[in-house]
Amino acid sequence: MRGLRSDENSLGLCAAGAVLQRSHRVRERRGKMAQALDIVGLLKKLALIEQEGVAFYESLAEHTRNEKIRKLAVTMSHVEKTHQERFERLVLDFKKRGKGKPSDRMTADVRQYILALIDHRIFLSPREARVAAENITDENEAVDMAIRFEKENILLLAECREIVRGKTRKLIETFIGQEKAHVRSLEKIRRQLAGTP
Repeated sequence: MRGLRSDENSLGLCAAGAVLQRSHRVRERRGKMAQALDIVGLLKKLALIEQEGVAFYESLAEHTRNEKIRKLAVTMSHVEKTHQERFERLVLDFKKRGKGKPSDRMTADVRQYILALIDHRIFLSPREARVAAENITDENEAVDMAIRFEKENILLLAECREIVRGKTRKLIETFIGQEKAHVRSLEKIRRQLAGTP
């Protein structure tokens, strides 16, 4: 720490302390959630993640100057909104039927893995997703961020598919297919930005 003034040193310690506090809160929240995560709780989380996608794509559409990215972002925000609404309806349906207890397929290891995927996403709130899109500096960064978001969703949804049954499983499989289509569309735009076919 040689050469730092005391106020710079304090600022560095404050930033390090904030990182440690966030890490502690995430671990604490994960510990509580790990014991309580059931299907309804998981579906609520999935709805929130889709809401983050809506916020990101709406903001991206508003702030990009690239017309192809804008059109794709508008389309994707509508699809993510549909996903969000379907997960929210599933939550209500599970609650009404008195279902949603922890699945027998959701072992402690599976639960911890799903929680790790949830806690380490690119966005942790709709506000954060919106701000990220507003602060993108170029089209390549926008496409890379969108691809990362979609890939994270595919991975999480694939894990969730393994612990649900029936209509919920089929719905998640449909969403996975749509998220994969998003990645293909984004890859096509990335190639166009790079000038390759």
